[in-house]
Amino acid sequence: MMNTMKRNKELAKKILEYFRESTSTYGYTPVPEIEGYCREEIAYHCFLLAQKGYLNDKPMRSGNTFGQLTWDGHDYLESLEKANIQKREQ
Repeated sequence: MMNTMKRNKELAKKILEYFRESTSTYGYTPVPEIEGYCREEIAYHCFLLAQKGYLNDKPMRSGNTFGQLTWDGHDYLESLEKANIQKREQ
């Protein structure tokens, strides 16, 4: 039986925050470890974010590292944060 993965915007937001805060300015950043999520789920979301253009470049062949956050990635993360603020203010 095939295990299906569903898109999780909260996880995507955590991943984008991780890459934004990453101190690596050159090269690639490893897939993060995020409490409450398995490695496969995190890697899957990194691939989705890279496909959408939110993480720079394609993942390296090993699939364990990704490029930096792109301009679009910063914009998307800011829109998610703004939506969270508006939701709390209601």
